[in-house]
Amino acid sequence: MRTEFETATENAALKQAIVARIQSQGPIPFRDFMDAALY
Repeated sequence: MRTEFETATENAALKQAIVARIQSQGPIPFRDFMDAALY
């Protein structure tokens, strides 16, 4: 079930990987975030 704010292209695995990295390593550079998001 989609919520009002969820996008059709949301990738739960990618989101979880980015959150896990931020939690373990702290803030990440925008470049690294975009690299993960685009590729």
